[in-house]
Amino acid sequence: GVDYRLSPQAGLFLGVHKGFSPPGPGSDDRARPEESVNFEAGFRYRGNGAGARWTAFWNDYDNLLGRDTLSAGGQGEGDLFNGGEVEVRGIEASFDLDPGLRGSWGIRLPLRLSYTYTEAQFRSSFTSDFGPWQPFVDAGDELPYLPEHQGWASAGVAGERWDAHLSLTYVGAMRTRAGSGAIPEGEGTDARLVVDLSAGVELHPRWRLTLQARNLSDEVYVAARRPAGARPGLPRTFIAGLTWNL
Repeated sequence: GVDYRLSPQAGLFLGVHKGFSPPGPGSDDRARPEESVNFEAGFRYRGNGAGARWTAFWNDYDNLLGRDTLSAGGQGEGDLFNGGEVEVRGIEASFDLDPGLRGSWGIRLPLRLSYTYTEAQFRSSFTSDFGPWQPFVDAGDELPYLPEHQGWASAGVAGERWDAHLSLTYVGAMRTRAGSGAIPEGEGTDARLVVDLSAGVELHPRWRLTLQARNLSDEVYVAARRPAGARPGLPRTFIAGLTWNL
């Protein structure tokens, strides 16, 4: 890894990582180790109550492993399946700002924003008994359960003993089976924008009350299709909690 400072607040970074994960004892003799070379490069800034980070990444797999689990619609036996060569690339960007730190208002106003764009493709063709890859994969097919677009934004207000935050999470549609082109009917999840609200107050130096409203707009969407068909996302949910610090 290399980190170069352009100024006390800003810098560039570059990293290369060699990944290796053996199948483990008891695995099928046909399962090969998962190996990859991962690259990242980017820019970061922090100062004057604001921060920003931009990263480009490229993950080059010689072999990607899939595992048979109940959540993936399998038998839960943990068998491993070779996925061959895979290439994952994309960008990540994040930004945060707190105008309250620059003024003398006595409160903080944290604002945060992040976005990730990802492309992931198989680079080899093969047949497979692994559910998300069945019955075969063609070179150029996209990986399942990996959204192309993801985003998150949050705005908050905080005093000395209390805080409140409103956040929005966006996840694009994902294919649930390897393939290319438009996602076939019944083989994908829904794009969704979920709104969450949270608040907390310190009742005592050792006691803190927290309140959460998840999926405030009660967005209805298909979050997955394994196991056993379409799986809904979390409906509107309210949570209250009390924390005691020793």
